[in-house]
Amino acid sequence: MGLLYLFGIMVLGAGVNGQGGLSNLVVLDVDLDYIKIGWTVSPGFNVSSYRVRYTPWRDGSYRDLSPAPGANDNTTTITGLHANETYTITVTSFGADGEITSQVSIEEVTNYWEVWVSCDQTHMEISLPLKGLSGVNAAGLHLLNSSCLATVDANYATLRTGLQECGTIQENYGNDKFRFRNSALAKPELDENGAQRYQPFARPFYCEFVRLYVKSLEQNVLYTIPDSSLQFEIEHGNNTFIFDMHLYTSSDFIHKYDTEDYPIQFLPTDDMHVGLAVQTTLTNLELFVQDCFATPTSDKNDLTRLNVIDNGCDKDTTLVTQSDGSDPLVHQFSVQAFTFPNSTDNVLYLHCTMVVCMADDAGSRCAQGCVEERRRRDVSDHDRAVRLEKKGGEFQDRVVSISQGPIVLLRASPSEPETDTPPIQLTVGVVLGAAAVVLIALLVFALWYRRGKTGTLKTNVRITGNNDHAHQMERNWKCHVQTATVEI
Repeated sequence: MGLLYLFGIMVLGAGVNGQGGLSNLVVLDVDLDYIKIGWTVSPGFNVSSYRVRYTPWRDGSYRDLSPAPGANDNTTTITGLHANETYTITVTSFGADGEITSQVSIEEVTNYWEVWVSCDQTHMEISLPLKGLSGVNAAGLHLLNSSCLATVDANYATLRTGLQECGTIQENYGNDKFRFRNSALAKPELDENGAQRYQPFARPFYCEFVRLYVKSLEQNVLYTIPDSSLQFEIEHGNNTFIFDMHLYTSSDFIHKYDTEDYPIQFLPTDDMHVGLAVQTTLTNLELFVQDCFATPTSDKNDLTRLNVIDNGCDKDTTLVTQSDGSDPLVHQFSVQAFTFPNSTDNVLYLHCTMVVCMADDAGSRCAQGCVEERRRRDVSDHDRAVRLEKKGGEFQDRVVSISQGPIVLLRASPSEPETDTPPIQLTVGVVLGAAAVVLIALLVFALWYRRGKTGTLKTNVRITGNNDHAHQMERNWKCHVQTATVEI
């Protein structure tokens, strides 16, 4: 009986007498709650029936798929699985007399579930995918105030509350930072006969803000402080991507500003030093910065925007690329500080799209480089064709949101010193004027190594951040702007 390890996948095969049998057991598709598999049957090898047995690694006994695949089938889908769980799956063939004739096994991990959270100037919201709530009474989900129940649709259970409602807790720390905290909760239910069903569930989440006094508005305004690192755990190969976007203190890109340093304040003559990077143990990859632009609010769809990099092309005349290309997974640039005309607070947020490609893929977005306006349609059509050609588990792109900011441009006029900020006490409900929200889209053209072949990489994403907190799309980031923090 042969034994093969392929990126964490174990395959056992061959007939019991060594005369052909089942082979090439592969995963065709995987999601939060199902795994689809396929296998090859040797020519002339007779199968009377199949058994598909699957066992979770963490705990629980094995189960058999019912109904089992037909004798002529070579694919099947196992449903009702738990998210982020490793399963051992064994396909066994039987002969006419019920004897085992061949057997193949594989190990696979279901997808990590994504938690969508958002914050605006008055509310916070968390959306939990139903597929990730196995064993949880989704209809019974509530906030700290148990009367604030979830709204459930076909895909998500959503909890929404005002920043002063549903038991939301306000925490103050430092002189100008505030946190609004709540939790998504569920408890087991008792049936009339006393049987307890469902499992307990608790997911704390919070929004974090920094207070700035805006002179023109004569009030304090809260802006969120985002985390600047995202970690992606790749499903196959036990590898990770860690994406970073930081503002640095100088053009040598040695020391970066930390979370407690925000908002970062610049004079009009200062340069902003922006560093983008991805860390991974995988090789033959490169990082491409497709877009970087600023908006006066944290809404990346704000109609007022200024392009710094657009479709891979430098658009700001003051932009200087600082990285020398020696590290293909790092991009650093400097641009002179700026703000927007008629801005009331001189605050801006940066949004960047980073693309990770196979370095030797001549058809990748990285290889296309700068794409001017007139070529966009052709390139878009080309990208679409590439995705269609590689559809079916071989290639997948994914957009994930992170934040960077707020950035404040100080006025240089000595007649209006920025230090004359009156120490107005924050009162929630009055000061929440225009809380900013930032989304930095990371377009990850990544990766799964095709089983048995080299090639593209597929992301099965688990996004983690500092201190085991969670950001917008999934468990474990630290506070986000238009996405709150979720703690797991």
